[in-house]
Amino acid sequence: MGTSLDIGLQIVKTAGSLALILGVLLVCFYGFRRAGLLTHRAASNAWIQVIAQHPLGMKHSLLLVKVQGQTFFLGTSPQGLHFLAVIAGEAESPAADPP
Repeated sequence: MGTSLDIGLQIVKTAGSLALILGVLLVCFYGFRRAGLLTHRAASNAWIQVIAQHPLGMKHSLLLVKVQGQTFFLGTSPQGLHFLAVIAGEAESPAADPP
């Protein structure tokens, strides 16, 4: 009778330790994601740069993209990526506009 109690206690200890380790890993992952350390940042000399993105709904958005010096206006939807227009001139980021 004593050995089955010892085995049960050992299983509970092991499951508790595993839950604690997984909890710590999840908290660390959440913290890194929240701090922006897990986001992919494009190189400054990348050929393709997303200048601006504006969501229109859950699955639709508008993108302003620069590819090798040319600026394109694109739309995204569940059906795919849609070319809308070529933007003439230099496009600036909305954050760079003076108030």
